[in-house]
Amino acid sequence: MKTDVFHVGVVGTNAYLIEDGGDLYLIDPGDNAGMLLDRIGDRKLKYIFLTHGHFDHILAANEIKENTGALIVASEFAKLDDADACGFSSFGIGGFKPIVADIKVQNGDKIDGFTFMHTPGHTPCSLCIKNGDTLFSGDTLFAGSCGRCDLPGGDFNTILKSLLRLSKLYGETKVYPGHGMATTIDREVRNNPYMYEAMR
Repeated sequence: MKTDVFHVGVVGTNAYLIEDGGDLYLIDPGDNAGMLLDRIGDRKLKYIFLTHGHFDHILAANEIKENTGALIVASEFAKLDDADACGFSSFGIGGFKPIVADIKVQNGDKIDGFTFMHTPGHTPCSLCIKNGDTLFSGDTLFAGSCGRCDLPGGDFNTILKSLLRLSKLYGETKVYPGHGMATTIDREVRNNPYMYEAMR
């Protein structure tokens, strides 16, 4: 599996373009649709996976879908037609355009080699997406930190339960977060204060 990371949008969201067995997948196209489409080129994009519905992870989803025909995949709990749930209101951002998920996934659902884990806390619809020993953690788990819980739908005790689940994954699992640098589960178990609190 080949993974390319792109830092997009005003808050530097990590968008991931994954090539696996000749198929192409995109995780969290938060902005810069033109650049991402250029990188996709004439290759066939199968799916757009959204780890959650916040604006900085979804802004380019509609445009990329329109240009590639890729299917949008999101949590069954995602409210992609709600400007408040998508964080537009909290950050005073205009131009909200609803998104329709073609596929709504539940905890444990699989698409190709990807398994979807419902990991709420940052938002009620937060997902982590696992493929082998690689985890795309969205805004649930960061290197040394975790997602903020002070936005609508966030809950700190809930994210601790999600972090506890993640702490039990194979230690060498590589973690690609929604922001910041990559890490591993073992490194976060040993060094992340939020993971430590979750495991107490």
